[in-house]
Amino acid sequence: MKTLKISNEKALELYKTASNELKQILEESFGVEFFELKKITDIVFNIETLCDYLDIDESKLFIFPKNTKDLHERYINACNIIPKITNVYNQGTILDFKNSNQYKYLPYKYLSGGSLVVGSGAWDYFFVAPGSFYYKDRLLAEKAFSNFKDIYEDYWNLK
Repeated sequence: MKTLKISNEKALELYKTASNELKQILEESFGVEFFELKKITDIVFNIETLCDYLDIDESKLFIFPKNTKDLHERYINACNIIPKITNVYNQGTILDFKNSNQYKYLPYKYLSGGSLVVGSGAWDYFFVAPGSFYYKDRLLAEKAFSNFKDIYEDYWNLK
């Protein structure tokens, strides 16, 4: 018996156009779940995976030191990072803000029963954040907040 060595990346690439026989071999070697399409929110879910996905060093995300105590500096860092998260999660979709039929979603916090609650809402007729902060669907907006809660809280200055 011979062993074939193949990288994960090459296996994924080959799988896309493989014959049924080759797909079966790859699935037996790597497992069926390896080839299942993953959601971007499962691939990019924290600063480390964001940097990996963008192929940048973490220092490129932060304008000020990452652990600064200054609220304004934390806000500026968040303003630099959120558009990168949004761009990755939207996966190339360019939102058209002149088209009110195309919904755009934004995570937000509001006071409910004396507690701050996170929601996500569709853009309607007014802006409450820069255009580069909006997501193409509600799930992406909600996952962005849950995956990058500290960044959003820095943006809202809620620390």
